[in-house]
Amino acid sequence: MCLIAITAAGMLVGCGDDAPAQDDGVASAALQCSVKEGAAPALLALCAIPGTVGQHLPHMERARFDYDPPGLAMDRIHGRYTPRRGAISWKETPAADSYLRKTKAQGSVTRTANGAVATYDRETIEDSGAVHVTEVEETFQRVERTEGDETFQRCLLTRRTRPAGGGDLDWLTQQGEWDGTSLSYTQERISRTHGGRIQLDGQLQADGSWTESYGGRYGWSDVSESWSGDADGNTLVYWERNWGDEYVWGTDARARDGSLHRYIRHVYEWCVPWDDLTVQADGTGSGSARICVPFYDEESGYEDVVYAACTIAVANGSCAKTCDNGVVYSCNDLL
Repeated sequence: MCLIAITAAGMLVGCGDDAPAQDDGVASAALQCSVKEGAAPALLALCAIPGTVGQHLPHMERARFDYDPPGLAMDRIHGRYTPRRGAISWKETPAADSYLRKTKAQGSVTRTANGAVATYDRETIEDSGAVHVTEVEETFQRVERTEGDETFQRCLLTRRTRPAGGGDLDWLTQQGEWDGTSLSYTQERISRTHGGRIQLDGQLQADGSWTESYGGRYGWSDVSESWSGDADGNTLVYWERNWGDEYVWGTDARARDGSLHRYIRHVYEWCVPWDDLTVQADGTGSGSARICVPFYDEESGYEDVVYAACTIAVANGSCAKTCDNGVVYSCNDLL
């Protein structure tokens, strides 16, 4: 037998060796639970979804946890869980060749009979010294699905994220169902194509790899996007936009070392310019491009376009495109 202490707020705060002594913060009565010692992790093991607090749930039956995560982009996760206060904090050690120096998070977890609710801030520090902090809210709920004569267990996930301090920004929401092997979900993102909010259909695998897709209309144009990431920490975004007399498509490939390869191609009725550049994690980069230069022969009155080849240089957050026609153009919109 083990003891589960219930706080005044109804939070499950411990079982077995971690059950707190009763004090002012714990109700005067303790509930007897009939599960065996060590059975609590199995209750939530189904919700061990990669990339969420759920990934830590099976490891949170002691004050400290330390384990190897699935996938290849992260070497180690170690943290601390304080059941009495519901506090959780952890650090992730990236792979040695990653552009990330460290990721750490701190927040709280409320355990429930069939899931958990977590809120935390996630801070990512890059080798360049850049720091990004994200607010995260997650809700996990274990449910059962019956199909014919079979009953299946599932974990429902709702996850909301936004930049820390972004009180005037809307949350981006992910909702899905995890079967222990993969997560089928919908994900709100800011569109790479037109900058508006879109909802993608996605699949997350147990090794941390994922794919998402979107197809729809924006104004009078047809838009499609696909987002993906592999277990090694590489990501890819591909987009297309067709609005009649102009078609544009491009790719953003972010490598595990932090470098970004971006290719954008426009197709007009009369011209096909393109840009191809790679930017390293330190902000320097280079590439090539082709632009369309109007051509007018005054003697014949002939109008046409000719192509000019260009070289691209990126430094200190500024992009310059130097072309064969002798003109230097800014290309900061490519960054």
